[in-house]
Amino acid sequence: MNATAAEIARLERRFGARWQIWVVYRAVGGVIWCARPWGAGDDAAQTINAATPEELEEMLAAADG
Repeated sequence: MNATAAEIARLERRFGARWQIWVVYRAVGGVIWCARPWGAGDDAAQTINAATPEELEEMLAAADG
């Protein structure tokens, strides 16, 4: 398992019941960390994007209240 997959697994252990979590690999600039509620389908308005897994974790914790 690489470092990115390990971070996704860590976030899924904490938030995976409610949130679908993935990364988008960009050609330039690294990855974008993404999440959306499982029931949101392809509704981009409910997608959260972050620059780091730590930032995504903070945003998900805030969204879960």
